[in-house]
Amino acid sequence: MTAVGEEVEAAGEVGRRMTGRRPARRALHHVVLGAHLRKLRERRGVSTARIAAHFDVSQALLIKVENGRRAASPASLAMYCEVLGPADAGPLGGRGGTPPGGGRPGSRIV
Repeated sequence: MTAVGEEVEAAGEVGRRMTGRRPARRALHHVVLGAHLRKLRERRGVSTARIAAHFDVSQALLIKVENGRRAASPASLAMYCEVLGPADAGPLGGRGGTPPGGGRPGSRIV
């Protein structure tokens, strides 16, 4: 099984424990994406409180996205791209990709 498959399986188990039933397929994607965003944010060493203050959004919103309880909107994904910078913003966390603002130095939180 691939790493993504393992994350989906783990997310499904978390959903079953939380609700007592199998979560919808879409909900699994929210959980996997949120977990990936959290892992990348933690690797960068940035707190949700710091992102929330920088973008003037609630910390609760970011926590819900990272826990898969809320879908990541294009705006919230753009915030993470700006925070993570080009090294982590590429497809599946690889090299490449350009965050909003063109990846200019100083445009991300470090």
